Amino acid sequence: MTIDPNSLSFGQPQPDPVYTGEGAYGDYINAMRATAPRKRSPQREQFEGPFFQTQTGLEVLSPGQSTESIQARRAAIDTEPTGPSGPTGPAGATGDGAIGTGKVFTATDGTTFTDEMAFATYQAALNKEKFDTAAALGERRSAFALLKDEFNRYGIGDLVGDVEALAVEGVGPAEFSLKLRQTKPYKDRFKANEARINAGLSALSEAEYVTLEDQYQRVMRQYGLPSSFYAKGVGGRQSGLEQFIAGDVSPVELEDRVQLAVNRVQNAAPEVIDALSVYYGGPGGITQSNLVAYVLDPQRALPDIQRKVQAAEIGVAAATSGFGLSRLRAEELAARGITQEKAQQGYQTAAQIVPRAGQLAAIYGAEKYDQTAAEQEIFGLAGAESARRKRQKLVGMEQAQFGQQTGLSSGALERNRSGAF
Repeated sequence: MTIDPNSLSFGQPQPDPVYTGEGAYGDYINAMRATAPRKRSPQREQFEGPFFQTQTGLEVLSPGQSTESIQARRAAIDTEPTGPSGPTGPAGATGDGAIGTGKVFTATDGTTFTDEMAFATYQAALNKEKFDTAAALGERRSAFALLKDEFNRYGIGDLVGDVEALAVEGVGPAEFSLKLRQTKPYKDRFKANEARINAGLSALSEAEYVTLEDQYQRVMRQYGLPSSFYAKGVGGRQSGLEQFIAGDVSPVELEDRVQLAVNRVQNAAPEVIDALSVYYGGPGGITQSNLVAYVLDPQRALPDIQRKVQAAEIGVAAATSGFGLSRLRAEELAARGITQEKAQQGYQTAAQIVPRAGQLAAIYGAEKYDQTAAEQEIFGLAGAESARRKRQKLVGMEQAQFGQQTGLSSGALERNRSGAF
């Protein structure tokens, strides 16, 4: 039986013809295939355009195609001339009405399908995963770029490494930040944080850490300390500053230490440096070579260092007036707030009184008024009243014999005691 294709009507439901001969049925199917309009797959809209129906099946669209290019492609395919129909093949087996095409559809990951709808669904999922992966990669790349820019601001961008490699590895910025802090280069760069934690202090952020380093370095440069105190090593590490960060030393305290080290130690008279070595030398003590480092050491309390320097200055003041002074006596005077200037005035007065007092004590067999008694009375130490009575007794003895004022009651001591002391 021959079917005239032009006599077929599409668009309105037609009664299904019934054939008893295989040849006639095959002719009818071929005519239907040759003349039917190209129908786009309804699944195309469901998957937002990644597929459309062609003469050879569903075609997969490339990601990023514009609507105009998709429409143009569809129009071109819909208007492509249809080639001549091939010879009629053998009719399929009679069954539920399905016709086996024998086509195989291959997804972009190599998975094959014989069912066109199953292929379309699977390929749509693959495309979506690809788009999501690309978007996530872009987000990670941007996040790591920002992280590296932030680290570069503090001169530690090398710790982040290759941004592209990190993004491709799939490590998130938050996870990376945690992993970064466990690496050896990071721990070495921020070494003092470990000491802070061990001491019960909180670790500093990278920004806080680097800011402190900058402030410390500024102070040291201002007072002319050698660059060895703040020199940078591998990865920008400034090991000379780590003791201050670990010891929670503020920039203000550091400046006090540096000022003391420079103005009263490094630039001090050689006699003061010698006195420091005599009083506090020995293993682990102050030497000519470690003066500044000793003063800057945050393990040593700043007030204690200040008293030591002050004691040395007092020792020098005593020596200038001809008196020897023990470390304990010098520290006692320093603890009572005796400055180098007051010490100089006091020992100059003692130098005027003690020699004559010793002579009188020897002449009259009286109790001695020596350096210790003079220090007690002049500087107001324990025993000051007893020392004053000794001096007054000697004054009385001398006046009784010579009937005149003696050097022991001269205005020098009185002015000294009533003024600064």
